[in-house]
Amino acid sequence: MMRIFVILFLLFFGNAILFADDWIDYDPPIIDNSTLDPLRYSPQGEFFDLTDSGFRTITHPQSTQSELVTQPDKKKIVIQCEFLGNKEFEYVHLLTPIKVTKPNSRFGGRFKTSFNEIGTVAVRFCDPSGEIHQQSFGQPNGEMQFVPVERKPHAWESWGGDNDKILQFPCKIESILLDRPRKDFAGKGTVEISDLVLYQPAEPEPESMLKLQFAADNPRALIFDGQGILRFRLAPIKPDLLKENEKLYAKFDFRSVKDGDSFEKTNDHKSTRDKFIYRSAQKLFIDSVNIKVNGQTVDGLTLHKGLAVPAEGVVVEIPVTAPGAVRCVLFPETMISENSSGNSTVKNRTGLPIFFSFGSMQPNTPIDERFGVCTHYIWNWWSINSMPFINRSGMGMLRDEVLWNMVEKNKDEYVFPPKAEEYINEAIKHKIDPLIILNYANPFYDNYGYPVSPEALAGYAEYAKQFVKHYKNRIKYVEIWNEWYIGVGMDHIKSKEKQNTPENYVHLLKAASEAIRAENPDVYIIGGGGDHPAYHVKEIEAELKAGAMKYCDAYSLHPYRHPKKPDKGIVNEVLHVADLMKQNGCPKPKIWITEISWPTPKQHPAPDAELFQASMLVRSAIPLLATGVVERYFWYNLKNRGLDQLDEEQNFGLLRDDRLGLHAKPAYIAFAVMTRQTAGRNIIADQQIGNEKENLFAFRLQKPNEPDILVLWTSEGTQKVRLTETAINSCNLFGTPLKIPENNYWTISEEPLWISF
Repeated sequence: MMRIFVILFLLFFGNAILFADDWIDYDPPIIDNSTLDPLRYSPQGEFFDLTDSGFRTITHPQSTQSELVTQPDKKKIVIQCEFLGNKEFEYVHLLTPIKVTKPNSRFGGRFKTSFNEIGTVAVRFCDPSGEIHQQSFGQPNGEMQFVPVERKPHAWESWGGDNDKILQFPCKIESILLDRPRKDFAGKGTVEISDLVLYQPAEPEPESMLKLQFAADNPRALIFDGQGILRFRLAPIKPDLLKENEKLYAKFDFRSVKDGDSFEKTNDHKSTRDKFIYRSAQKLFIDSVNIKVNGQTVDGLTLHKGLAVPAEGVVVEIPVTAPGAVRCVLFPETMISENSSGNSTVKNRTGLPIFFSFGSMQPNTPIDERFGVCTHYIWNWWSINSMPFINRSGMGMLRDEVLWNMVEKNKDEYVFPPKAEEYINEAIKHKIDPLIILNYANPFYDNYGYPVSPEALAGYAEYAKQFVKHYKNRIKYVEIWNEWYIGVGMDHIKSKEKQNTPENYVHLLKAASEAIRAENPDVYIIGGGGDHPAYHVKEIEAELKAGAMKYCDAYSLHPYRHPKKPDKGIVNEVLHVADLMKQNGCPKPKIWITEISWPTPKQHPAPDAELFQASMLVRSAIPLLATGVVERYFWYNLKNRGLDQLDEEQNFGLLRDDRLGLHAKPAYIAFAVMTRQTAGRNIIADQQIGNEKENLFAFRLQKPNEPDILVLWTSEGTQKVRLTETAINSCNLFGTPLKIPENNYWTISEEPLWISF
């Protein structure tokens, strides 16, 4: 009897559960936290030139050995330090003679350490009486992060002067103290400090009034292949927020990425506007006629007049009908109280806006194996849930690493970490070719330094051999080291001897290459270590003269130049390296761009950092592949590495951080459009149309028995161009179809334009 009851229960209620809407809460990509965003205070803030002679490290019996390294960037300093394991006191002591004149001033800065953490950071203030006030705060880690000094009285220590425990103004910041990670810690490392700022506290912003949820059956990252329905639900964030006869009104801004206008809030929820940004987005791929709220079709413009959100919430459905990219803002505008006569009263106007973005791409993704993306799966920073977005965008490769010290944890024993197995197998499952970097030092060799001794070279070669043996039939491509000359991954080194010379790199490349080819001659070896073709051109030339190309199949470069544009210089830098390769015994140069990117931090100089990133992606990839010497182009990296909007390192991604649902940034859609245009096509510069002197760039994509495709842009401003060929169709940077102009006169701008003939 019980069994029959269970079956009946499942038949009846199981269907209800099966067909019930499943909603996922969304945390909007906006950081309302002053501890992460000192630039919010820039109108009242004061930043400091950190290379002034007044900044210096000092050593006394309680502090450790440290050295200040001056940087070209005056907003950044690097401190090299060594903790000796003193159980009493050990900290880095940096003198910082900063005057503080305004009462109630706050102080903060951005810190990053090569250790797992720093115990605490402390700041010492000295007031006019000579009393020292010390405030401890924060525990920065390996990621650059902003850390504020919050003046909490119970957290202050003070001594000397009038000893009244009151910080008097004007005063000065005397020094910053950086404590060891733990009491008996011993080790070498670095601490980076940037953006030291004094600011005034801001008024607290209101809490959000709306909760946003997305339907679980929506494509992850809100990326549609062709057409689909974007479904989301809005509800008051607190169940008891609304009383009887009260409604919360929300306004919507659906904005095309290219549209630089902003939404203007109105004073009355019933008012209308003559010009709606929504209309420009409608031209992209939103059909306003078919928008539904709680299942009822509405006029899309009523969403701008103000959509009533009752306590139980509303479900909004928006058809996606064509390719494009759109950013959305939902404004929790007004709480309205209505009486029996139908009159309404504005109760309050508070709440933070909610941001999200989505995009649509052409379906049936062709893979262009020339494109790849850098990832960080090995570090457990990322979930492999992001893996499908690689080939979904049309990229055929990823670049990650399996470090020497992860594999050879015990001398002469080689065990491959589970995380490496996981992400490599997942990549192969999704038909993605991994390029694996064999990199960085091992504590068993050369005092954890650069591998230069015969024993260390033999150890590295054995690690490389064991790697290709273990991953035979899974890994086709390996890269020998990463950014040898700037010391990436070697922050723990404090040696005045320059071991990372070109000659030592070639010795390492030779040892690894011979071991790899003896084990598996089919492995494609990338040499060069991926350094900058302009900043390190002398070192690159020395490597090539030392015979580097005898031991690799292609050469790696990292031609970063953000925030500058790539149009002038980047191709010449790469071609210069190709010429050096020819001069040194490599008649057919093959170059891999294994890192390049433009980040989107909040302080970006461009008016729209995300649009700029998307444009720079295309404007760098196409000319580089058109050189005829660049075989592969890897973007750094797949997704943002964090939520700090000020840290460049956390904002290089094509997708947002996992905690923001891996939602696509505009550059992801632009990348997908580009791979669909380039797949199977040869890329050449069209000299008849493009003229670099006139800041007009044109490239032709060709494939036998198919129409040619032109991609055009300007380095600055707009130009009118008359094309002699008859266009079949055209789309913008994000794949949105465009109308072919009369007489074939095209307006070319800084955002690349695709035209088929």
